[in-house]
Parts: sequence; structure tokens; C-alpha cells
Amino acid sequence: MSEWAQLREHVDEHLHTAAAIMRANLDRWSR
Repeated sequence: MSEWAQLREHVDEHLHTAAAIMRANLDRWSR
């Protein structure tokens, strides 16, 4: 259970970072 919670937290963090990067790239391309 603890390992799963850790894994999920890591995945959420990665998805958040990826979303931020994609958003920044979209901003750059739209200008």
C-alpha cells in the first residue's frame, strides 16, 4: 500500500510537470 501511494505520487508529479511543459510549449508556438 505504501509503495503504491509512493508510485502514484510520483506519477502525479510527473504528469503535472509534463502538463506544465506542454502548456509552455503551446504558449511559445501560439505567439
